[in-house]
Amino acid sequence: MTNHSSLAIREKGCDRVKREYGKGDQILTAAYNIFGERGFHLTKMEDVAKEANVPKGTLYLYYANKEEMFRAVVEKIFTDYIQAFERILSRDIPLKEKLTDLVCHHLTFIRDRRHFASVLREAGLTDELRTLCGDLVGRVQAQFVASIRQYLPRESSEHRVSLSFLC
Repeated sequence: MTNHSSLAIREKGCDRVKREYGKGDQILTAAYNIFGERGFHLTKMEDVAKEANVPKGTLYLYYANKEEMFRAVVEKIFTDYIQAFERILSRDIPLKEKLTDLVCHHLTFIRDRRHFASVLREAGLTDELRTLCGDLVGRVQAQFVASIRQYLPRESSEHRVSLSFLC
């Protein structure tokens, strides 16, 4: 059964109501934990609500369904990665130190979220989610290439620099 008042709030994007509830980050963290533990298919909205310590109806103020919540979790993971990546790139440090920090960030990020790769595979990526992931990875790659070219302006092959991102 659909809660029509919650649906209307979410569709209108009522930021005031969301601010009053103030549970967005709490719900997203709970969703990340539950999806990571149980996988996409075994996660229920009730599980997320219990982990977030909110009534189930509160979830629907933020997300229409489990798929939308999962998309928000994936987007948050990539956004966190990109923000840390950008902070490292913006620091005024030697290239060698910057590259070392980027590699450490990347490996730590993967280690800390290793279980989530299997959740992504299990859930199956919709075209929309695949596009989102591709766009976010492309953004990181473009920043990496720009940073390398800043330090190595003689490197004329953007393709070679782009390939170094994959290594």
